[in-house]
Amino acid sequence: MKKGYSLFIMLILVVFFFACFPTVALPMSAQKSKKPELKEMYATWLQEVQHIISNPEREAFNNLQTDEQRDRFMEAFWRFRDPTPGTTKNELKEEHYRRLEYVSSQFGRGTPRPGWMTDQGRVYILLGEPITRRRFPEERTTFPMEIWFYDGDIKKELPPHFNLLFYKRSGVGEYKLYSPFSDRVQSLIADPGLQFAREDALYWAIRQNVDAEAADAAFNLVPGRPFDPRFPRPTFSSQDLLNTIEDLPNKIEEPLYAQAILHGLPVVELDLVYKTLEFDFLHHYFKGPEGGFFIYYAWKLNPEQVSLGQHEDKYYFSFHINGQLKNEQERVISSVRDSVVSYLGEKEFEAIKAAPVSYQNRLPGIPGSYTFHLLVSNPVSKEYGTMEGRVYIPDLASAPAPIELGELLQAYQIERLDNPSQTVSYPFQYGDIRILPNFTRDYLRDGKLYLYFQLYCVRESEYFQKGTGYQLRYSILKANVETYSFSESIDFSAADRYGTISLMKEMPLTGLAPGEYTINISVLRGENEVITAKNTEFTVLRETRIFRPLIFAKKIPSLTDYSNNSAWAEQYRLEGKTSEAITELKKAIVKNPDSRKDRELLGRLLLQDERHEEAIEVLHPLFVQTPNDFTVVSYLAVCSYRLGKFSEAIKYYEIALQLQPENIGLLNATADAYLKLDNKSRAKEYWERSLKLDPNQPLIKKEMEKLKESSSPPPKS
Repeated sequence: MKKGYSLFIMLILVVFFFACFPTVALPMSAQKSKKPELKEMYATWLQEVQHIISNPEREAFNNLQTDEQRDRFMEAFWRFRDPTPGTTKNELKEEHYRRLEYVSSQFGRGTPRPGWMTDQGRVYILLGEPITRRRFPEERTTFPMEIWFYDGDIKKELPPHFNLLFYKRSGVGEYKLYSPFSDRVQSLIADPGLQFAREDALYWAIRQNVDAEAADAAFNLVPGRPFDPRFPRPTFSSQDLLNTIEDLPNKIEEPLYAQAILHGLPVVELDLVYKTLEFDFLHHYFKGPEGGFFIYYAWKLNPEQVSLGQHEDKYYFSFHINGQLKNEQERVISSVRDSVVSYLGEKEFEAIKAAPVSYQNRLPGIPGSYTFHLLVSNPVSKEYGTMEGRVYIPDLASAPAPIELGELLQAYQIERLDNPSQTVSYPFQYGDIRILPNFTRDYLRDGKLYLYFQLYCVRESEYFQKGTGYQLRYSILKANVETYSFSESIDFSAADRYGTISLMKEMPLTGLAPGEYTINISVLRGENEVITAKNTEFTVLRETRIFRPLIFAKKIPSLTDYSNNSAWAEQYRLEGKTSEAITELKKAIVKNPDSRKDRELLGRLLLQDERHEEAIEVLHPLFVQTPNDFTVVSYLAVCSYRLGKFSEAIKYYEIALQLQPENIGLLNATADAYLKLDNKSRAKEYWERSLKLDPNQPLIKKEMEKLKESSSPPPKS
């Protein structure tokens, strides 16, 4: 029979649902003792906004204790979303209720559910009116379908253009949102003669008998993404799109009022959360010892803005740090979430009266151009502030020059570390040196300025092999007039195996009069040919004392820790660079073979890349360790099936069924695997179990009829 592949495909629903929708922990409110039911007006409001409220907001609302708090929350909810604050009109709120009224009247027909509960109602509330809406009424070939076309908002991580396909399952009921992975093209087919046709045949049947756009949408919802109609298969970009739409309520900057509730601030004082904190912000990219890039970042807050809390007889300060690193398409590729609580000793308490406070940290980064956003709040004073910076990490593989000059980082002091740890490090630590960066770039007369930077060299180049003829020139200028300069040869023997030379230069400021200066660093070939150059500015002050910041920084994993490879892999995955993500995950697993998260993601990416043997090799240790992990077992089942190892696939299917005995897709896939081995009785057993759970499966019923026909004795002559 030619239907094995089509039935196998149903398992993808199970596999990719669990791969793309990780288990979500119960909200805090659901873990606590049950609270009294909400009054009707609050329950109704929560129902009205259920498609647009974020998880933190929902959790916060469920934790409120009084009606007064709920009233203030509802007011803050809409004020937070107001596109024109300060005016009497809230356009977003008005548009939301217009959409709610529209879906209630348009999408509740012919179904016992109200319109806002239908798939079409939910999508309309989230995305609004589609650009075009094409209807395909009941045809001989397909069940009734609709295709909605949208222009996407890249700030919400949506593609520039996309389709959404809705269909009536088995031709009856309300329109359901279609997933090329979960539902498969067979679910669209009404023609009994096509129910067990191959997917390429179904594609061309829809294209010829219904519409070319509908045929494409059955496999690919994102026009322009790679799709070959000769070998039609569901695209991963389609599932990513549906996942993104599902998570749209959470694609907003964390609402501060909800954050305040979750951090224990009294709700009655929410209006006192002011945006008043002003920070100095500094970030610096550099290349690590294994060839990957990192971003060190720090912020500084002046003492007059540091509000302290008091617990018994001790003073403390507390900050919550949230941030995002976004690429040029506004996609978040890395997030920052941290909290700092520090109790002050007597010496620190006296110092903080005059000295600024500084926080430091680090995150891995991959080549590209980014915007770095940070939001820092003080739960003691209920104040917050925001920072933003542009980060550019060069792609050295396509660098035009044989030597690239990295960012220049100024410091007012360096610390030599004795026997630095191999497993943890400090922010702004480079080898055995810890740098104290200078936010303001201000220095005292006759002081010292420290400058850290890197040279990125192409090891295979001729100049690198010769190791001579290149030098660094340092110049200090005031009002574009050179004050003094000096040069030194580049020591290529100091380069690591990735061609990186790290340099720390101490520059005495003796003799410089107060004023503003510029440091210029140039890479020269010979005496005068400039290959590349960069500048940084600094100021020599008239003052005799500068209060340097009180630095608070946690120890973090070393630059060679496996967690960095994991982070790079996730960033590459989000950028659609699967090959690079796989490479980094393999490095992470070599360093930490017990990293379950990395193995599971690597297995998923290898499966996505159709490297099934490698996926099994990566995932099988997880199965041995925890044989009842449904996701791992499902991945192994899919890989085994695609390799034609049907007995192995059945072993994994049946383990998965012990975990989820009423999973219809899994029952059908198991039956199909047995049929591949010509074990019709076992196939029949699993299909019967599936039909008992859901009798409305015409494809399975048809297959059961064929099984009965094939097992019936021939008629007597």
